[in-house]
Amino acid sequence: MANGITVMVEMFAGLALILILALSMAMFGCGQDDKAQAITPVSMSTETIEPETTPTIVIEPVVDQPIVEIEEPQPVSFEVAESAYNDRNYAEAVRLFAVYTEENEGNAWGHYMYGLAAKKSGDLYLAELSFNRALELDPNHVKSILNLSRVLIDDGRPQEALDQLDRALDLDPQSSVAFRLQGRAMHNLGWFDEALTAYREAIVIDTADAWSINNLALVHLEQEQYEEALTALSRTIELRDDIALFFNNLGIALENTGHVRQAQEAYTTAIELDAAYDKASVNLARVERVDQATDVIPADFEDLAKVFIEEIRSWNEEALAAEDADLSEFDQVVESESESDSTKSFELYEF
Repeated sequence: MANGITVMVEMFAGLALILILALSMAMFGCGQDDKAQAITPVSMSTETIEPETTPTIVIEPVVDQPIVEIEEPQPVSFEVAESAYNDRNYAEAVRLFAVYTEENEGNAWGHYMYGLAAKKSGDLYLAELSFNRALELDPNHVKSILNLSRVLIDDGRPQEALDQLDRALDLDPQSSVAFRLQGRAMHNLGWFDEALTAYREAIVIDTADAWSINNLALVHLEQEQYEEALTALSRTIELRDDIALFFNNLGIALENTGHVRQAQEAYTTAIELDAAYDKASVNLARVERVDQATDVIPADFEDLAKVFIEEIRSWNEEALAAEDADLSEFDQVVESESESDSTKSFELYEF
């Protein structure tokens, strides 16, 4: 019995030893070189771990950039710049006169033309600067004064324009343009009587000044003096039959004196001369719907123009009479002074 138990114990001991060896092999495993290898722990997470990547650096090839050379402005002659102005290429004229005046800073005429080109291109600020610069170089440059006054009128500064025009008339008392611009400035200020006087002065000096006659008529139209406007405008279109504005104004005078069909013809002529003349188109559309009275006698533009010419003669006579009165008064002053003090009369005469 005891021997049987001993045998069983030994059996169990052997089995236990075999089991221990088997477990050891399972835990540590055997490699080809009989060295034990550690078991790599296995993560239980389901997240996939991406391997770290090194950013790729792309080196762009160096391309030689072309070197842009800025050309020096080429010298510009006055004739070339003036030619652009005469061709009505005002933007180009501004560019050319900018170069010209930089090269010829002391040339007043160059700055004057620069101002004209700037005004025509719509740059009143540059025009004013240019005319002022011309006058700094030549204070007696009447054309610069006149065109500076135009800029001031267009810029809504008629009072400043009048100051300049007084200066122009001191230098050239017979400038019809100065009186015409004076009339414009006064008209803009609402001084209608003074404007009419200024326009008459301009017309007496230059009886063919169609623009002064038109401007005079415009004051009459605004004052609802349509008969006076009609006589003036009849003379205007006799002098210049190529200005759309003149025919539009004539149409207004005709329409308001009952000459509806002739007004229609005048508006039509204005549109034929300037297809983009919107005011004339509006006026034409209105007058086409108006009936004319049957007893209206057509206006005779030739006869009306003659009436206006006679008016000019009367203004001229009035002006001469006023001058004679001034001279007569001056002669009396000189005579009285000469009787008492010959030295004073000489000073007055020199003055």
